[in-house]
Amino acid sequence: MATGSSRSIPGAIWRRLCYFRRTKRLVHHLRARPGEKLTLDDAASIAGMERTAFSRFFHHEIGLTFSEFQRVYRVHLAVERLLTSNISVKELASAVGFRCTSTFARNFRREVGMSPAHFRTRLRRGSLAHFASGSGTRRDPRGRGIKPIYVS
Repeated sequence: MATGSSRSIPGAIWRRLCYFRRTKRLVHHLRARPGEKLTLDDAASIAGMERTAFSRFFHHEIGLTFSEFQRVYRVHLAVERLLTSNISVKELASAVGFRCTSTFARNFRREVGMSPAHFRTRLRRGSLAHFASGSGTRRDPRGRGIKPIYVS
């Protein structure tokens, strides 16, 4: 399985990240080290920018703060791994960069709409075929309707 593939985060965000020269370096870093703890300072350094300038640039161009982006990216990596492996939820949380399983489960539920364990159970029963096909959806917490969770 290719970790950190372009399917790991919503397509529009991925395309915007790849568009900017500075954030391309960050994309390469994220793909190479998907579970690594990455601070805002680290990300700014990789992009070759000051912390404040990077934070403003990232939020303006991507539409998410860096911490929001990291949360979404990690949950989407988790969805991809749940679709392709049988590792435990605790191991999965650690593999995608969450130190605490309960934090991982809370963030997973926020993005996907169910716990990782429930997601895996439904996946095994075959009732989540839309996720496996790349067309899963989630409710946008800001009330803007349904957003794609997974883009082919």
